[in-house]
Amino acid sequence: LPVVGVSWYEADAYCAWLNHTASHAHLPGRAHYLPADGRAQLPDREEWMLSARNGSEQAPDKAVDYPWGGFFDPALANTSESNLGQPTPVDMYADGATPAGVYDLVGNVSEWTSDQYDLYELYWYMSAGWSDDANRVRVSVADWDYPDERHDYYGFRVVVGAVAHHHWV
Repeated sequence: LPVVGVSWYEADAYCAWLNHTASHAHLPGRAHYLPADGRAQLPDREEWMLSARNGSEQAPDKAVDYPWGGFFDPALANTSESNLGQPTPVDMYADGATPAGVYDLVGNVSEWTSDQYDLYELYWYMSAGWSDDANRVRVSVADWDYPDERHDYYGFRVVVGAVAHHHWV
């Protein structure tokens, strides 16, 4: 299950911890959580959307505004239409993955991104989760919240990669 109840600050701190751990992986007894040249970070909104659109920079038509490339289907994502009322295992909606195999880019949990919406109020962008309906989980829809907020549907995704190349985990 995805980790939930995490503020933006905690998600960002987790990435910093991963990077710190990786920088000391050469020491005896240290685990290797990242590739040698890897760096962990929250995806920015553009990276998140690029992955959700399967590498296409073009905004899709509303009819195909979902990672699987078609109309909304409640069997492909954990949304309010599922009536589950909680996060589900990441691979539970495998048919709703992108063609590249990235799971749960809509539904399940709202994911923090690194983009700040408003400099003065400290809002951060996020995707939509299990409590949202078909109209709110389209990949073109973003929401925001204060970075210290925690809810049972707030989680995060980590992008790991070298300077010019990212891998989703």
